[in-house]
Amino acid sequence: MIEWCDYTFNPWVGCRKISPGCDHCYAEMLAKRFRPWVQWGGDYDDQNQQTDRYWEAPISWNLRQVKLGRPGLVFCGSMCDFFQGDTKCLDRTRRRLLLTVEDTPHLVWLMLTKRPAQIRRMHWRVPMGPSAGFGNMWFGISAENQRFADQRWDDLSVYDAGRRFTSLEPLLEPVSVHGMMEKAKGTRPDWVIVGAESGPGRRPCKSEWVARVIVHCRELGIPVFVKQIHIHGKVSKHPEEWPPWLRVREWPAEFLRNPPQSPLRRGDEGRGTPEAGFRGDDQDPPRSPFLKGGRGEGAPLSPPVKRGEGRGVMERVSRRRERGGRLEWMGS
Repeated sequence: MIEWCDYTFNPWVGCRKISPGCDHCYAEMLAKRFRPWVQWGGDYDDQNQQTDRYWEAPISWNLRQVKLGRPGLVFCGSMCDFFQGDTKCLDRTRRRLLLTVEDTPHLVWLMLTKRPAQIRRMHWRVPMGPSAGFGNMWFGISAENQRFADQRWDDLSVYDAGRRFTSLEPLLEPVSVHGMMEKAKGTRPDWVIVGAESGPGRRPCKSEWVARVIVHCRELGIPVFVKQIHIHGKVSKHPEEWPPWLRVREWPAEFLRNPPQSPLRRGDEGRGTPEAGFRGDDQDPPRSPFLKGGRGEGAPLSPPVKRGEGRGVMERVSRRRERGGRLEWMGS
């Protein structure tokens, strides 16, 4: 479960390591456990792709958020990087995702990457973002230290990305948000997420580093979300265990109109799957998100999609072809 979003979605599974923040990648460990046939960092063949049933899940999420009366937050890429290299073989899947984004206006798609320079390079092949009519996409960078925060934020700032955010997780060194903005000619993030590293072999994250990020965000008027910290020799995700000055979990105001009884908040009824980002009230326990034939990572447990509602991406694509739509997914 990822505390700062409602759902997670991965158009494929797999990534390549590019910086120290990737050394103890939680996604790679999950893939080795639940999807061992995937070659992490290898070729992106059919074994890395998701099932058609998996792709239906966002339609159900969209219907749920209409009932809740607020946008649903979708972390896209918890097990991959949408801007992975210059892998043209994935463009077909990228276009399919953009069709899904277009069909789910009540979801905000949070596109987090360590490769923001790739956005401009592939934009001509796969138009995306507000400039292409996708106002419900936010673009964000993930960075672990000042060097990569400065570099990646600068790369993202030159792209017409609309709303932008930063994830400083795992935070491995002190990071100045002021310094990051100065490098990018004053471009200000609309949201900052910060957290310590978790899992085996985790590297230290001092509380004063997290506090520094909070102070800078307060000075700049940026909402900040503290995901997890190191305390008493362990990783804690529960704010009630933290010092009071670190108990900060904020979202941008537009995400909170008609405050939700979010399916993700602790204490709600129901169960979630690892990394699912969704807690529902279905009585059937979910299958592993990575097993073939399973419900899929992030697949909703309730409410179900009624037959005839939100049929799926493939049918909508065929309709777009008939009316000359601007996007096509050339699926079989």
